[in-house]
Amino acid sequence: MANSIMSLVKKLPVYAVDIKANLEKIFLQDTNQYLTQEELYSVALTIGYALRHEHVLNNIRADAKIILEDANANACKVAAVMMSMNNIFYNFKDMLGDEEIDKMDSGLEMHSIHNINIDMKIFEMCCLAVSILNKCQYCVKVHENKLTKRGVTKESMLEVAKITSVLTATVTAMDIERLRSYDFILRGASVDD
Repeated sequence: MANSIMSLVKKLPVYAVDIKANLEKIFLQDTNQYLTQEELYSVALTIGYALRHEHVLNNIRADAKIILEDANANACKVAAVMMSMNNIFYNFKDMLGDEEIDKMDSGLEMHSIHNINIDMKIFEMCCLAVSILNKCQYCVKVHENKLTKRGVTKESMLEVAKITSVLTATVTAMDIERLRSYDFILRGASVDD
């Protein structure tokens, strides 16, 4: 299992040694202490979609296909897209801090969130992950409350945050490596110095 994640680990540069170790800790152990394989890969796939990095997404997706059904993959896409919209909207309301606007209905269509064909606990974990990624404090609290009501432990929610942070760092390292590279050589002092 996790052959594509292992491939991703091998492609990361030396300076991302801690990211490699964290990917291995999260994905390459026989079991995750806080999440089922379905929860783990649903969250990872959702974050893969939300980060929109094709190479990282393809590595996650290859392993996720072994565990997840089509309904999970669709729910991951719904979470990535809908939370992208909601996170921006509710971040705006939070930043504005206007009591009158806070009381106004968003008027945004959100039917797809209510037509998910997977366990709502897993979907809420995916929504929490995207909200963490997009730094929406309001949505993080909403989904944390929903997960708490469903009996999800704080350790499990922290694991969702770890997956989000490690995959984000993975994308950062991969993007750095794709940049046009020049050797970093210290130059001597110029004549004008």
